[in-house]
Amino acid sequence: MLPNESIYHNLDKTSFTFENLERNTFLESFQLITLFVDLLLLNLILGICINFYSLDITFKTNTGSWLISFLVLANSIWLAVALYNDIYKWYELIRPAKKVKTLTNIISIYFAILTTVYYYIFFPVLNTNFLIPVFISFLFASIIAHLFFRKFYKKLMPPFQYIIVGGKPSHLPYISDVLDDSYGEKSDCVGWFGNSSFDNVKWLGTYSKLKQYVKHNSFDKLFYISSDLPKSEVRGIMDLCESRLIDFELIPRELDMFKGATTVVLNDKLTILAPIKEPLQRLRNKLIKRTFDIFFSLFVILTILPWLFPIIAFFIRLESNGPIFFLQKRTGYWNKPFQFIKFRSMAINKESNSKQAVRNDMRVTKVGAFLRKTSLDELPQFFNVLKGEMSVVGPRPHMLKHTEEYSELIETYMVRHKVKPGITGWAQINGYRGPTETLDKMQNRVKYDVHYMKNWTLLMDIRCVIFTVINMIRGEDNAC
Repeated sequence: MLPNESIYHNLDKTSFTFENLERNTFLESFQLITLFVDLLLLNLILGICINFYSLDITFKTNTGSWLISFLVLANSIWLAVALYNDIYKWYELIRPAKKVKTLTNIISIYFAILTTVYYYIFFPVLNTNFLIPVFISFLFASIIAHLFFRKFYKKLMPPFQYIIVGGKPSHLPYISDVLDDSYGEKSDCVGWFGNSSFDNVKWLGTYSKLKQYVKHNSFDKLFYISSDLPKSEVRGIMDLCESRLIDFELIPRELDMFKGATTVVLNDKLTILAPIKEPLQRLRNKLIKRTFDIFFSLFVILTILPWLFPIIAFFIRLESNGPIFFLQKRTGYWNKPFQFIKFRSMAINKESNSKQAVRNDMRVTKVGAFLRKTSLDELPQFFNVLKGEMSVVGPRPHMLKHTEEYSELIETYMVRHKVKPGITGWAQINGYRGPTETLDKMQNRVKYDVHYMKNWTLLMDIRCVIFTVINMIRGEDNAC
């Protein structure tokens, strides 16, 4: 929140150094208490679940020593994972939603490591049934505990306060919005130092008054962007902040150049600011998505196609001569063409590789119209998924001719090829399935595809599958 005169706080406190010391001492105690509670919950849940599911003494060995070894290892792995990922950071009071997401990710990683170690070392001495209940119980218990401590901390501690030094007019609202989104309602931008004032921003003074302000006022962090101060002056301010127990952090001058979030890349002694990679550029997420694709496509191929395929094939051949399947080159992952397969829904024609299907298209057969309306014509693409050419969910693959045309008309069109094309997609469940007769329809489809790519989660894929099945049952109006 950007400050104005009515909310500005005069924080002149001669003993603020001691107050900051007390605050940091409290924070350290608070972190240790939270860590202790997590360990207590983990061991309590492990003990209850192991006892409930009993021990499977397959080997003639001392089960008690195995159990103690497992508990020691479980606690050690949790300490390593939790401390490495810094989940006991309370200083800025991260928003609840972000805290829950962080805990879910870290506890999932922890149990993936623990399960792997368990199967390599302890299986089959201990019964395996207790691992999943432990994961679910500890996840919910830890989230509840952390949210409780967050509420407790919020009542005890004053707002997280910061000042901004330098920058352009556009920087201040941007920084305030980002910090407010991360830190929540307990963050307060005290004001800004610069050569001139801006509307709706509390101006604390010129750079010449900065040192004096830091000496006699209490706040938690100083964000430095850019200014005409010499480096020696800036280093002096850094030293002063350090002596006053105030965090000094540097924000790159062109922080608003990137459209989305950024990350810092360390290259020897050079610090590089880069856009954060899309979720599906990370190996972990690729493996999760690929695993989902394999299992889901196998399920469809082994349980649905064996009985449905002969029925569809029979009616296709009954109505018109020609092949059962329609094969076509489409644009795939990283712009690589692949052989796309679907049930044939049109009479044989010479325009299939150049002309998109439109509403009331005379080329579409009666059986084909039904297949398109219910999306059953797409079922053979699960073989494309199994081969790794497609994904269950992703941007729909287009004809090579259309890729060539639209890449010249839509700036972000080619970005959608950074992920595998899908049988269904985020654009399709949001109303952009079927023909794109106008440029604005294709632009909106691309917009949804890029949003999917930049915000992918497994839950997003599952949601797309569920809504696609619902649309298949009730029939899709946009299909043609």
